[in-house]
Amino acid sequence: MKDKRVLLILQVFNEIANIEQCVESIKSQNVTFLCLISDNLSTDGTREFLTSFVSRNPDDFILISPKTHLSIAAHFLFINGYHDKSFDLIPYRMIIGGDDYLDSPNFLNELISSIEKNPKFDLSVPTYQLQDESKKLTSNLSIGTKSQNSFLRMFLLAFYPTRLGNYNFVISLMKKDAFDFWASTLISFLEKHTSYPRPKKAEVIASFRLIQKYSIVLSDKATYVKRIHNPNRSDRLRPFSDLRADKDRDFFIILRMHFQSCISIFSMVKEFKEEMKLSEYSWYLCLGSIEFIVGWLDFFYVVLARRYSKLVHRNGHSQ
Repeated sequence: MKDKRVLLILQVFNEIANIEQCVESIKSQNVTFLCLISDNLSTDGTREFLTSFVSRNPDDFILISPKTHLSIAAHFLFINGYHDKSFDLIPYRMIIGGDDYLDSPNFLNELISSIEKNPKFDLSVPTYQLQDESKKLTSNLSIGTKSQNSFLRMFLLAFYPTRLGNYNFVISLMKKDAFDFWASTLISFLEKHTSYPRPKKAEVIASFRLIQKYSIVLSDKATYVKRIHNPNRSDRLRPFSDLRADKDRDFFIILRMHFQSCISIFSMVKEFKEEMKLSEYSWYLCLGSIEFIVGWLDFFYVVLARRYSKLVHRNGHSQ
């Protein structure tokens, strides 16, 4: 394990259509890695494929599985709880989706290089390509929160409240201590809210706390290909600037993004207020309040814009 540079964490369930491309893209990487795969009792042949694949690549892949099928949140707790002392020697961590893949064998190397060129960075975030069911790739998306000021990073994240912006800091290369901090925050929330089947709010909270404490570098030379399986999720993955340019059609999506971000910020304050300094506590309250106000401003903007456009249209016809 001493020569391994990255620990990759892969949760899968019924991904037989995509899993081969995913693990082959991992296998092709030109840096040393260990990939920990947890199959959540797949029923479509995924487990059988992975069992065979891992048996042929035992030095780089480990396959585990829970005794019963788990929710997404509980499955993360399970895989995070699997620990080997040798993992502590691996300096970087990254989570990968079982239906996604890495665009080139140099993917991990590019992310590592972007951090090691400047040790003050703790996370390296790739660009993302979104792939729909027809295998068509969209243009690259990137997260614009690279400021060295932690408060400004949080402010930008709050005002870029797409699913990509809020959640997918998890899909980035992290130094071990940054990942451990992110994971402990996520787990702390999930253990208090065991009824949550999906860790969405927990991921948002963990992301805000992560970018407050750790610095981010964006790597435009590494591309992570993320598959989209339904139209609603596709909308949430669109850049916020694109949505704002078409408010008439998408204002409900924009509002959902704002209020989801707002609720997550206030949830974070509630859950971790005892651990926060007064300045941090005040900042989060201010940020959540601003997000709430901006959400309503967006709503009234769209309502007034629609009404005004109708009046203009009606007056034009009357003339």
